[in-house]
Amino acid sequence: KMSEKKNYSKKFASEFSPVLKFFGIKPSGNLFKDISSLATNLDEKKIEENIFKAIFQCYDTDGSGSLEKDEFVKLFKDIAVALDDEELKKFDDDLIGLAYKAVLEECDKNKDGVLQYDEFKA
Repeated sequence: KMSEKKNYSKKFASEFSPVLKFFGIKPSGNLFKDISSLATNLDEKKIEENIFKAIFQCYDTDGSGSLEKDEFVKLFKDIAVALDDEELKKFDDDLIGLAYKAVLEECDKNKDGVLQYDEFKA
């Protein structure tokens, strides 16, 4: 009787486990089971939700659960660079601050002066 291997190789686990966790799948150690679980979770809405959540968490540098103005400024600048948009790259911190204020006026549903995750993804 063949014994079932319970864990991936360490290298594979270090690379594959974060992908599984990104999609909310707890690695079982069984490659085929985990790939099957991953395949069933690869719907567009779930991918989009996880991407937005990951972006939000990366820019929520103080872990407060919200984006304050300085965190929004960093996000805005990174978007400008990623889109290679020369007009957006010209925005200084004051102008981005005005953009943040406009976003808050539109999206800050609880009016606490910061952008919560649910407000961010809306």
